[in-house]
Amino acid sequence: MIRIGLTGGVGSGKSTISKMLVELGAYVLDADKLGHLVYAPGTSGWEQVVQEFGRGVVADNGEIDRKKLGAIVFADRARLKRLEDIVQPEIGRAAVRLFEEKSRQGIQVGVLEAAVLIEAGFDRLVDQIWVTYASEDVVVKRLTSREGLPLAPDEARRRIAAQMPIDEKAKLAQVVIRTDCTLDETRAQVLAEWHKLQAQAVHGAQPHRW
Repeated sequence: MIRIGLTGGVGSGKSTISKMLVELGAYVLDADKLGHLVYAPGTSGWEQVVQEFGRGVVADNGEIDRKKLGAIVFADRARLKRLEDIVQPEIGRAAVRLFEEKSRQGIQVGVLEAAVLIEAGFDRLVDQIWVTYASEDVVVKRLTSREGLPLAPDEARRRIAAQMPIDEKAKLAQVVIRTDCTLDETRAQVLAEWHKLQAQAVHGAQPHRW
């Protein structure tokens, strides 16, 4: 299996690219969803979180109360770092386990979608980094006009500024997919890269960087 790490900033089109890759036959893992599994009762992640933050973060049903946990860690950067040190390795191990399982089933391309792919060290688990790239003005327009919970322009720019700069991510990527264009143009980029992956699969995937 060739393993792709898909990342990018908020509003840059990661989910759109993930859907395209699924349609083409890739197996896609969402790091955020894997994070929910890490908190499941009885898991190593659950036990470590409870040991670190106390039984007060456990809801009546035995699950981690993410709201209570969030109130603790987002008020203390050191405790947030401690939570990340617990959860991120667990997410990485879960991703590797699932990729290996799907590889045995014959799936040739696996994708780990993660906004913090590089920051969390998940890039060590993949063969290639793909970055979805859109200009800041386009991202702000998306965030301020999206359905559900649109952001004010200032808040949108604050969220962008709080992330690792997209240009830095792009420098570390093997593939950059521009999404500040038409959907058809974006799809054409994905298809071109997909054909390259198929050629690699035929000739043997490149060694894992990890």
